[in-house]
Amino acid sequence: MIRRLIDNPQLILLLRLAVAGIFIYAAYSKILDPAAFAKSVNNYHIIPGPAVNIFALTLPWIELVAGLGILLGFWRRASSLLINLMLVVFTMAVLIAISKGINIDCGCFTQNPEVAGDMWGVVWRDLGFIALALPLLFSNAKGYCWK
Repeated sequence: MIRRLIDNPQLILLLRLAVAGIFIYAAYSKILDPAAFAKSVNNYHIIPGPAVNIFALTLPWIELVAGLGILLGFWRRASSLLINLMLVVFTMAVLIAISKGINIDCGCFTQNPEVAGDMWGVVWRDLGFIALALPLLFSNAKGYCWK
């Protein structure tokens, strides 16, 4: 039953569009303002200081390329694996911040590191994104897109 569901081309098309849209949109503000994103990343206190800027400059482009890979069907499996891994890491980072008592804006879609966010809401949202992205990793359907 689950195999039939995740191999449904219409469902996979909808999931591809949703996941690609989420990652392309998330990359957009980070690419436009990498300094603000670096502040958001630094607020987590997970990545060592010198690596924060490198991370803040590269992650948005990885998100963009993975989102485009899902959307256009290029390296579909690799893009899906990368997106799922990123979502797991993002969720873990937020959980680490919660465990440290840090309440910040996650830096996911906006670049205002001064604003505190609902960290548990971010965890639940990320788990929802994983639920959207995980079938793409295991589906054999192409989803009526280019490839």
